[in-house]
Formats: sequence, structure tokens, C-alpha cells
Amino acid sequence: MATTRGPRTKSAASTSRWRTSTTTKRPTNRIDDGDASELIQELTPDVVDGAGKRYVARVLGERDDIGRWRGWLEFKGDGKVFRTEPETVQTSRAGLAYWASGLEPIYLEGAFERAARLSGHAASAPLRLVRETAARVTRTRRA
Repeated sequence: MATTRGPRTKSAASTSRWRTSTTTKRPTNRIDDGDASELIQELTPDVVDGAGKRYVARVLGERDDIGRWRGWLEFKGDGKVFRTEPETVQTSRAGLAYWASGLEPIYLEGAFERAARLSGHAASAPLRLVRETAARVTRTRRA
């Protein structure tokens, strides 16, 4: 004979097994190199907007207050810096570097458009990628 249970309620003593952070700084599109972010990888190919301006794509990250790594993309060029909102959260810096190593050129195009839109600059369409080298990752800095 099966026993039926009443509706489940969460007791006051129970807590979620997932810790969340509401105090973590989020990257902004301000040109501010005084933050605690780290360069994870510089990516190739460069992104070139419709006006011919070249931007270097970089993956940056920072550790939050509970030990996770948030990663975002930054595009530098022509005296401007465009940053996306956080694109990923990983459990370690190595996990963030692994995520960055798998980014495809089409992802960079979309990320550039998002970053330009966030900063209030409409991307000059069409975007294209400069394929001057076969290497995907040109530089990696280890912590």
C-alpha cells in the first residue's frame, strides 16, 4: 500500500546547497584598468568593423567572493575599449582558460556587437574577422 505525503515545505533550517553572491562587482564598459581582472587569453583573429577599425579580442576574468571565476570579453582598438557583460562563470581559472580556448570566430563577432551596444556605440556593420594567422591563441598568462 502506497503512502501519500502532504505538500513539501522548506523548513527554516534548510539552506540551498548553491551559494550565491549578490556583492560581486560586474565589469562595465568604462575604460578602467584599475580593477582586479586578469588577462586569461588574447584571441586571434582580430575583429574589424565596417569602418576598417581593428580590435583585439581578449578574455578577461576575475575571481568572485565565493571563489568562482567570471569571464567576459574585451575588445581594444582605436583608443576604445568595449566589454561584454559576464559571458561565463567557471569554478576555476583553468576552467575559464579552457572555455576561452574553445571560442569560435562567429562567437567573437556576436560578442563584439553586444559589447559595442552596451557601451552605446553601434557596431559599424558588417563585421569581419582578420585571418592573418592560423594560431587561435596568441598569448596566455598563467597565474
